[in-house]
Formats: sequence, C-alpha cells, structure tokens
Amino acid sequence: MTRTLLSAMPYRPGDDQDYFFDAVDAIIRHDPADFVELLRKTMLRLDGGLACLIWRQQYPALLPGLFPLMMSARHCLDDLSVPLNLILGKEPGLLLSAREDSLPRAIAVLSAEVLRGVLPALATLIGNGASAELRAAVVEAAKKLDRADLADAGWLESGNEHLRLACQDMLLAHPDKGSASSLLSRY
Repeated sequence: MTRTLLSAMPYRPGDDQDYFFDAVDAIIRHDPADFVELLRKTMLRLDGGLACLIWRQQYPALLPGLFPLMMSARHCLDDLSVPLNLILGKEPGLLLSAREDSLPRAIAVLSAEVLRGVLPALATLIGNGASAELRAAVVEAAKKLDRADLADAGWLESGNEHLRLACQDMLLAHPDKGSASSLLSRY
C-alpha cells in the first residue's frame, strides 16, 4: 500500500499534496523502520516535499539517511533545493560526507547564506584536490557571495595551492571586478 501511495505522489504543491503528506506522516509514524527500508530498496524519487516533511517532523529513524539519500539522486537537485538548504544550513559539515559526483549539483542550488556556512567544508574539499567539476561549480556559486565572505572564511589567506587557484578563479569570475582586481594582484 505504501509503495502505491508513494508512486502516486503529487509533485506540485497544493491541497492534494497536503493530504498526501498527512497520509505519509501516518504511515511513517506507524512503522518508521518499514518506511526506511522502502526508501532504501526502491527506486522511489525523493522529492523536495517528502524530504521537507522528513526534516520538519525530525523522524529519528529517517534523519540519518535523509542527506545521503538526497545526494544519491541521479536527477537534477533543483526540486530538493529547499530541504538541502534547510539541512546544510543547520549542519554544514554534512557536505563533507556527500558523494563527490553529487556535490556540483548540490552547490548550484544553495542560497548565498547557506553557501557562506559551507565555505569551511568546501575549503577542505577543494584543498584536498577536489574534481574540476566541483571547483567549477564553486566558482559559479561564489558569484552569489561578497569578496568579504571568502576573506572571512580564510580562503584568501590560505597557503594551500588548490584553494589559492580556486580563489583566483572565483575572483576572476566575480561580478564585482573592482574589488577583485586588488586581490588578484596577490595571485
């Protein structure tokens, strides 16, 4: 029954989705372990609404697997942007546990506020020689930030070569060319 209900899940917000989430909430509360197994074993598409429900209700059996399940999605993460921002806003260090092939898609949907919060985790990933795809995603996402955000996170003063190259790319791509040019002279 649960599988049938989830396969009929409405992906657009509205009244039907509210009733649907009430039913899903009752199913989860009745047997959380069974629901966890269903999510793990099926190719069920985890959408933003269901992920937000799990995060909002803080189901103990579902929370540990929520972020890894979201990051294992093979599709675009745009519909998971709200829960990704909620989760990484509260627990930015989780980014370090994500699969590297999903990171560029996740970085692209983060708000400027959450991006500021995950800069230390991103510094670790890039400093350790992250993929060119991740570095390119960070450069693109950094356009949402002020130069001061990078400085406050310690990126501009880092001696790590990977991080320095990423900073140079970010400054070159940043829309505020005036403030970036003085910093570029360091590199």
